[in-house]
Amino acid sequence: MAGMASVGIRIRERRVNIGLKQSELAEKVGISASYLNLIEHNRRRIAGRLLLHLADALGVDPVALSEGAQASLVARLQECAVYHGVDITGDGAAADLAARYPQWAQFMIELDRKVRQLEQAVDGLSDRLSHDPHLATSLHEVLTTVTAIRSTSSILVETDDIEPEWQNRFHRNISEDSQRLAEEAQALVGYLDGAGSDGGSVGSVWDELDGFLAHYEYNFVGHDLSPDGANALCAVPELKTRSGNVLAKRFLSLYAKDLADLGDDEFRAALDKLGQDAAAIAAMCQVPISTVMRRQAFSPRDWLERPVGLVACDASGSFFLRKPIAGFHIPRFGSACPLWPLFGALQTPMRLSEATITHTGREGGTFSVQAYADLMPGQTGSHLPIIHAYMTITPNHQDASPSIEVGAACRVCAISGCKSRRELSILSEDL
Repeated sequence: MAGMASVGIRIRERRVNIGLKQSELAEKVGISASYLNLIEHNRRRIAGRLLLHLADALGVDPVALSEGAQASLVARLQECAVYHGVDITGDGAAADLAARYPQWAQFMIELDRKVRQLEQAVDGLSDRLSHDPHLATSLHEVLTTVTAIRSTSSILVETDDIEPEWQNRFHRNISEDSQRLAEEAQALVGYLDGAGSDGGSVGSVWDELDGFLAHYEYNFVGHDLSPDGANALCAVPELKTRSGNVLAKRFLSLYAKDLADLGDDEFRAALDKLGQDAAAIAAMCQVPISTVMRRQAFSPRDWLERPVGLVACDASGSFFLRKPIAGFHIPRFGSACPLWPLFGALQTPMRLSEATITHTGREGGTFSVQAYADLMPGQTGSHLPIIHAYMTITPNHQDASPSIEVGAACRVCAISGCKSRRELSILSEDL
């Protein structure tokens, strides 16, 4: 309660520090100046959505208003300690460090961020080396050509009485294979250089779709979704191939259908009334749960109290739609962790499942997830049903217990003794 009582004081202090009048701030967040005055004097409690709007208008993190800057530092220091396996959460050391040496505390948090970035790079490189189809094909071509050159040269070295005609043929083969090897090696180096640089070439059409969605920040509100509008939206450098363009337009068509089934005004009203409860919104608006999940993932951030990530797969477990969220690594290639509730939803279609999971890789964190699988309409005959599964991912900052420990993929997962492990991890030799 004491923390809530200090919110108004922090709002007032921040407003005064940046030279903003009370009436100006009230107008920015859509409330009256008299109501803001009551909030600043701790005579009115403040709702979560209004707090987000105030924090945005004041240019600060919402946590800095609700708990104070020191509380935010303490929480982040404790998170660092937990991530690195250091037990200092119970002796007040984090709070003492944040209070006495805030700059050192911030420095440690920044070091932790850089460590996690490097771990992320290791994950990505391992993922790429293990599963990138273009890289595998290029390496196979290089090795095949090297083997051909070695075989031909061995014949020339080990055979004394080769006829001049055949000797010339072998020399010509070595020359042609050497030229092809140089071209293949140059193409491979160019591919790796491009993939490692900002704005470099993507590895697959699914990477093109990811780049397209990221270009628009996963938000298509207000855009023209007609065929001509879709053509204009797809005129971005991230879409390099015809296949990537087709995938982007297929997504825009699905987004337009979701928008027709659940319009912006109706969706925002449901969010205000029910929060981010996909099942409740689906029941109230009479739309499929998967529609609500996609609308949550591809809506403006300020519509939601908590950010939403999304991953979708077909019955084979292959991803066809992804929206990343900080702390939850989704592999670019190959298979993901089989413990994700997303894959469990494939076994129980048309049934929403909810879980609290702790992601152990990279940045990590605890998340609330909802998973749901749709049976696609219009199927006839004796074919197996077409199933698409969706999983939304939202941060869970509460100490929820118990939670399910999951990773990104077996190759970069450090969970010891996992019964679902398919291959050894590069992160621990004893696995």
